[in-house]
Amino acid sequence: MVNNFTCSECGEVYELNDNKKSIGDLNSNINKLKKKLEEIKSELAIIGSNKTKKMVKDMKKEAKEKAEKRRKAVEERRKTRAKKMLKEKPVKVVKTAKKPKNKKPKTNRKNKKAKKR
Repeated sequence: MVNNFTCSECGEVYELNDNKKSIGDLNSNINKLKKKLEEIKSELAIIGSNKTKKMVKDMKKEAKEKAEKRRKAVEERRKTRAKKMLKEKPVKVVKTAKKPKNKKPKTNRKNKKAKKR
């Protein structure tokens, strides 16, 4: 057993080393990095929300422009149709006299029964 705890080069006995200080330094570095990460995430969230707001605003603006463009196109089509209708000669509608229908004269049922007797 003595050979397991001695240095093979110089022959001195190994001593136990306390790692509490290095573990504490590593934990403090981890905590600092976590805080920085949270700050960065919060800034990214703010930037992301600003981008989404801008995107929504741009989308609304585009939709409004499209609607206005459609409205103008419809209006323009109506105007061209109206001009086209004015250029064309109006078709005259000739009304013809109605032919009288051959109807039988109305008779009362009482008169029919009286005639049959």
